[in-house]
Amino acid sequence: IHLARLLAFAALNVVLAKAALRLDAIGGFAALVWPASGLALVAVVLFGYEAAIAVVAASFIVNFGQGAPVAPALGIAAGNAAEALVGAYLLRRSGFRADLARLSDVVSLIGLGAVLSTLPSAVVGPLSLWAAGVIPGSRVLVTFRAWWMGDMYGDLVVGTLLFVWSRPSHP
Repeated sequence: IHLARLLAFAALNVVLAKAALRLDAIGGFAALVWPASGLALVAVVLFGYEAAIAVVAASFIVNFGQGAPVAPALGIAAGNAAEALVGAYLLRRSGFRADLARLSDVVSLIGLGAVLSTLPSAVVGPLSLWAAGVIPGSRVLVTFRAWWMGDMYGDLVVGTLLFVWSRPSHP
């Protein structure tokens, strides 16, 4: 993947993440729709695992800028990258085609790309914030649920849209 593409992807990821955080994020970090997760999944599926470098950079920038100390911001960034990497790996292993032309592709995107692959980020993010004292223990489960749902919705809405847009158009 070219450096220019990585930088553009990271910048778009930051813009989408900051927009989502303006939508009443729980604890200031977990939005109920996280479009950056859909963008990250599509980028890693289409451009390769090295696109996760941009996920780490963008996630760290956004979360550190949101007030997370360095350690939890790095934890969140690692969780977000793991989500995209796991999602891409699982989709590739399932024979997924990004054009979503087959029912099996849609089912894989829902089950593997949205429901399953979003767990690393949804677990690591809230635990990183709790360990650093950013959120209290009583809010970890609520934050996990919001994080997981937001990432799933991001994969389902934004990911689907980007996968469909990525396919060559036919006259």
